[in-house]
Amino acid sequence: MILGKSGVGKSTLAAEMMALGCALVCDDAVDIRLSASGEIHCHPPENASENLELRGIGLLPLPLKSEAKLLFCLELTEAFGQRFPSEEHLAFGERQVPIYRTCYAPGLAAKAVLLLRYGGVTLRA
Repeated sequence: MILGKSGVGKSTLAAEMMALGCALVCDDAVDIRLSASGEIHCHPPENASENLELRGIGLLPLPLKSEAKLLFCLELTEAFGQRFPSEEHLAFGERQVPIYRTCYAPGLAAKAVLLLRYGGVTLRA
C-alpha cells in the first residue's frame, strides 16, 4: 500500500510498479480486511473507479485486482528516509505490517517490487 500527501508521487510510483508487472487494487482508497488465516488483505471499495490518475496525462482506464495481501506500507514523504531506518510497523487491529518512509526517486519502483517479491521485510537498524 502506497501512502502520502497529494503530489508526492504515489500514482507515478504505482504506474511504474504496474509497468514492472504489479497490479492495482485501487487508486485512492482500499478496504482492509483480515482473511480467515489472519492475513491482512486489501480490496477495492464497492463501485471503485477502474482508473489510475496520472498527473499531466489524465485518467488511465485499467482493471482493478479484486484482492491483494498487504505485506508492507510505503509512505512517500518530501524528504529521503534514512539509509538504514529503524523498524516501524503500522497496525491494523491486532495485526501489523512494516512501514517504510522515503521520498519518490528514480529506482523506487524497482526497490518496491523487489520488496514485494521477497516478502516485504528488510533487515533494519
